Amino acid sequence: MITLEIFSSDGGQRWVTYAGEERLGELNDPLTDGARILLARGHDPATKLQLKHKGNTYVSLTASLGWAAEHVVKGEQFKKAGQPGS
Repeated sequence: MITLEIFSSDGGQRWVTYAGEERLGELNDPLTDGARILLARGHDPATKLQLKHKGNTYVSLTASLGWAAEHVVKGEQFKKAGQPGS
């Protein structure tokens, strides 16, 4: 399991994203963008991914790394990347 911890750097448009102690960057969508970064670094697509806001004890979102990397967020929905409307 990989935990992404995020906090807003600008009021919610971009999210400073960490995987453990490793800073992944300031991301528009930390779950899907973070998953693509981790896959590119050689992580197993079957690895479970969870997202938490810094300072909170509860998990906001969960997915497998592979699933998250294949999707984008449009509004309040996940869409498969590369499909119409994504």
